[in-house]
Amino acid sequence: MVRGRSLSDERVISFVNQNLIAVDLNCNFGFPADTPALEPFRRFYEAHHTPGQGQGTERFSRGFTKSIVMTPDGYVRLSSTPSAMISDDWRNNPNYNPDGYLEFLQAGQRNWVGMYSRQVTGRLAGDAR
Repeated sequence: MVRGRSLSDERVISFVNQNLIAVDLNCNFGFPADTPALEPFRRFYEAHHTPGQGQGTERFSRGFTKSIVMTPDGYVRLSSTPSAMISDDWRNNPNYNPDGYLEFLQAGQRNWVGMYSRQVTGRLAGDAR
């Protein structure tokens, strides 16, 4: 559903291509090592996944999707969409709403720019001593 809506929107595609590195993670194949920003999602997945069946607990058995913007080193989550169980209220989630998805991506970028600026400013202040 995400690909059929938000990820097929030209504004979203353009923003991702110009500002981010997109990664599609299928949790059935495991989580990448050394990505502390994904740890809460790994724990959630392990608590709700039924191994060997590709299904989750009853509440999540129809599907679940989430989008995350994190720092390049994988340590800090900069922005994320709300939990996106595939249910009747999916239409309110940014994953399925291009305007909301673009806003979520832009928030991640703003958070990165702010965080990076503080790091550079802190280093410069340390050099001035």
